[in-house]
Amino acid sequence: MTIAAASAVPWNRSRAATDRAVLPVCNRAASSARTGAAAIGHPYRVRIDFESGRYGFCEVVERAGEGMIGIQPLVPLSPLCGGM
Repeated sequence: MTIAAASAVPWNRSRAATDRAVLPVCNRAASSARTGAAAIGHPYRVRIDFESGRYGFCEVVERAGEGMIGIQPLVPLSPLCGGM
């Protein structure tokens, strides 16, 4: 996979741990008269424990198909990445 774009947001180190959603962008879809622009990639979640220096990096497996945005993932996210 080639990463086409990345953006960096500073980490909030005032808490002991933080969760972050990550989308390595592989491609972009331009906007049209009917739709907005979109980023195409593979969603991940990362949980970082600043006190121990440990982290979990998990791919989010979502249901494929139109209208599935916002539906619970097919495979539950590990607690190591901030899941329940």
